[in-house]
Amino acid sequence: MINPYSPSSKVDDSSVLPLRGLCRSTATFTEFDVRNMTLYTWLLVAEEDGAGLDELAESILKFDLTNNRVWAIRVTRSYLQRARALGARLSLSVARLMRRTQFGPDFLA
Repeated sequence: MINPYSPSSKVDDSSVLPLRGLCRSTATFTEFDVRNMTLYTWLLVAEEDGAGLDELAESILKFDLTNNRVWAIRVTRSYLQRARALGARLSLSVARLMRRTQFGPDFLA
């Protein structure tokens, strides 16, 4: 079984594309995203609370930064970018839905 949180055993894994462990960057919402919504949420909340990439990599994705910090940050950045992109799309979808229904902004207050 492949562990998505660690790089492959290649000597210079950072030069190989596509890289195993990086978050997908498709334009569509996938089953992968459904399985990772909790992870995306934790990343966004921690980032909003001021966590940097090192802290996100260690505390959320459980990387050991003493082993290949560059890889850990690269994977963390890819998951964070995906979380931001989906978050923006979901916010827009909710706003559109609220305009089409009887529920306005006061409904959430």
